[in-house]
Formats: sequence, C-alpha cells, structure tokens
Amino acid sequence: MHIATSSYRQFRPSMGQPVAISLTRPAWHPQAADWPGLAMLTPRWSYFRADPEQFRESYLAQLARYGVTEITGRLEEIGQEFGADRVVLICHESKEPVTAATCHRRIFAEWWLSNAGNDIPEAP
Repeated sequence: MHIATSSYRQFRPSMGQPVAISLTRPAWHPQAADWPGLAMLTPRWSYFRADPEQFRESYLAQLARYGVTEITGRLEEIGQEFGADRVVLICHESKEPVTAATCHRRIFAEWWLSNAGNDIPEAP
C-alpha cells in the first residue's frame, strides 16, 4: 500500500483515500465527515498544551505504543474497506513548507521511515 500525507486544503481525490488524523475535521469540507479516521495517528488534546519538544516526544511515544505492525494493519484494513491502494493521511496544517517541526503528519512520516523503512511523501 502506498501512503502519502496532505492537508485538508491541499487534498484532491486523485491522491488516494483520505484518512483523517486530526482531532477535528473542517466544516468547510463536507465530505471530510465521511472519511475514515485513524485515532492511533491522531495527537491527543493534551499534547497541544505542551511546548513543541514535549508535543513531539509525546506523539512519538504514542506511535511507539502502537508500532509499525498495528498501524500497518489498520491502514491495510482501511484500504480494503474503501477499495484503495493509496491512502493519504490528512490534517489541518497547511503552512509551507510542511516539516516535522510544524506538523504531526510529517513527524509520523519521519518516524515511519526510521521504523518501517519506507518514505511517506507529502502528496503533490
């Protein structure tokens, strides 16, 4: 399965099956309410009250608790359920450039590369 990341604003259906990894979904994007979500990749509310380094540490600890195998299994289930071979992990952050310093979906992409050995690009 191919995995990419994007923001709600940049997402286009041609990119693949959207998977929300944010605590909220944008009201201006009515289809977003019907997209699957993946709580194991969604930061907890408490992380947002922390400084950026603590946010990162908390989020990385969360990812480690689930691990590559469990995350892979859930992504594959979503792909099968929606008939998709490409999933796009979506959150609100849309500042350019999107980096791991500014966005949890890119923190996840770095973690995934280190732990699963696969690069997760930002969708064009």
